[in-house]
Amino acid sequence: MRFCSDAKQDEFVANILNFKKDGYCVDIGSCHSILSNNTFAFQELDWTSLSVEIESSYNDSYPSTRKLGIHLNENALKVDYKKELEECPFEDWWINPEEFDTELIEKIKCDSLLPSQIIERFKS
Repeated sequence: MRFCSDAKQDEFVANILNFKKDGYCVDIGSCHSILSNNTFAFQELDWTSLSVEIESSYNDSYPSTRKLGIHLNENALKVDYKKELEECPFEDWWINPEEFDTELIEKIKCDSLLPSQIIERFKS
């Protein structure tokens, strides 16, 4: 997988969710669709995303990189999320707790590490 977030947030979430396929995400303040993006990697796992970014200069990067979901060029504070989530092709928002890597979560609870440190420490 190609992880693009600045502090490995995407890699952290992917590991916690055991690289779950066909998931859903909301990315508020998504910036560019790839560069420093927290949800780009999940496209490889066929996740559907709702991305919101106020800066219009990033708009052109979305159509070619996001196969599933929608991108809104709006102020995130003014988005009608109820409407958007009803219109977006999200089937099931709830994550089954059995899909979590509970051993990794328990190890994280004991430490106060950055996501990148956690991933490196518990990758094996």
